[in-house]
Amino acid sequence: MDLYLKCMYLIAQYPPIAVEQFAPGCTEMVFVTARECFLLVSHNEGVTVRRWNSPARVHVRPDGTVEECDGLTSAAAERAVGAALPVPRDGSLLAWTTDGTVTGLVVFYTREHEDVAPRFSPMPRADLPEGEWPPFTGEPVLGQWVWDHISAGRLVNIGPCLAGTRGAAWWLTAGQNDSGGKAGAIAVSREVHLSCGAILPRGLYAYHKTLRLGGVPSLEGALASRGKTDLGFRFRNAA
Repeated sequence: MDLYLKCMYLIAQYPPIAVEQFAPGCTEMVFVTARECFLLVSHNEGVTVRRWNSPARVHVRPDGTVEECDGLTSAAAERAVGAALPVPRDGSLLAWTTDGTVTGLVVFYTREHEDVAPRFSPMPRADLPEGEWPPFTGEPVLGQWVWDHISAGRLVNIGPCLAGTRGAAWWLTAGQNDSGGKAGAIAVSREVHLSCGAILPRGLYAYHKTLRLGGVPSLEGALASRGKTDLGFRFRNAA
């Protein structure tokens, strides 16, 4: 299988949450390997594999014609695609469900020039003991566990569900987490019934290390804050 077909197969192999569509026939996927990050873009003229935050790229046309630019070879691009682990697209909000109830959330960040590398921020529900936090809470890096949990239905994309709400869930920014990602909290003002059948309980969900330090406000304090964004509005605009 040539590089073009491998890229198209990779895009088709993963659910829509891994792919950003900018226009008809134009999609973008961020993926990581053991050592590097890449951007894979599919467009009318073929596919482009580019190193993260770099001009180094390989462009492949459907007829197999290859153009190598700024130091990235087609052989290196092919190895990277073969070892690719896609990352949920920027701003994706997934919920960890246990027995039909959300016990934690995780946000993904994959915006170039803002993030050194794709990041994720686990946010357990603040009123739960650590023993009930999502099992990936302490994971230092992204891994296949993301897609294993999504495939098993344990991690659920709740952005589309929140898009239909107003004032139910609010984002509060709180600086950066220890890996360079954006730390923060999500305040849920009322119970939300998700399309998967699970329930997102009222409560505060915050970055796990902030919770351990005891540096989060009460839910009432978070909801009274002026520095918050309605996630329903955010996801409606992103749709």
